Amino acid sequence: MNQKERVRGVLLERMKMGKPIDALLNSLASRAPSTLIDITIGLDPIGGAQLTRALLPLLTQIEMRLASFPIAPQHFYQRLAEGSGEAKLELLKTVISMHPQENWIGILSQQIEGLDAGKLHLMAIHEQPYFYEMCVQYAQNGMRNGLLYCSQNLGRVEPALALLQEGTLESGLHAGALALSRNPSCGMIEYLAALLGPNIDLPLSTMLEHISNPKVLDKIEKVVFWYPRAYKTWKTQRKQ
Repeated sequence: MNQKERVRGVLLERMKMGKPIDALLNSLASRAPSTLIDITIGLDPIGGAQLTRALLPLLTQIEMRLASFPIAPQHFYQRLAEGSGEAKLELLKTVISMHPQENWIGILSQQIEGLDAGKLHLMAIHEQPYFYEMCVQYAQNGMRNGLLYCSQNLGRVEPALALLQEGTLESGLHAGALALSRNPSCGMIEYLAALLGPNIDLPLSTMLEHISNPKVLDKIEKVVFWYPRAYKTWKTQRKQ
């Protein structure tokens, strides 16, 4: 039995008995990183949420060793996520905190979050200068759910603008309505005019169909008033 087989056996036994594995993994990361990488993402990885959670504090250290194999960080995390079970979201959160601006985070997000890709990533970086850039990336990949989620929870225009430019008009207007509903002062209508031109009566009307909160409608009435079709929709929504 070689070293890898012995380590694998000890690790599996401790996991089976519910014993801590942190010290063993820490030792492997320092003294036998190739063994650690093999048992986590090799041909027959151990996998499991317990292993992934124990690896989280060691990821920076493991990344430093990857270059000598060579294995790109994104490929390591994609492989690790495959066997992470219920710890997948914890893994994604940790990797986002380590690489918030990397384009491949979108690929990992899609693997872990599926159709909701981008929720964790975009919410984590919404105060960063590259927030819009990442919104565009998700829009280009057709991941609208995460963008809609951010519009609804942040009241920011960037997800809507990204969808209007790289997604569909319908999804962009929906995101704009969600942003307005959260934050009527976000300037979404002004951005819409700047993006689509001054004649935004029809798209604005469509956007208003997604807004039912009377307080929000009242706050944007002065802007909507100048667009006949949109104002007619505004009146209909206000009466509901």
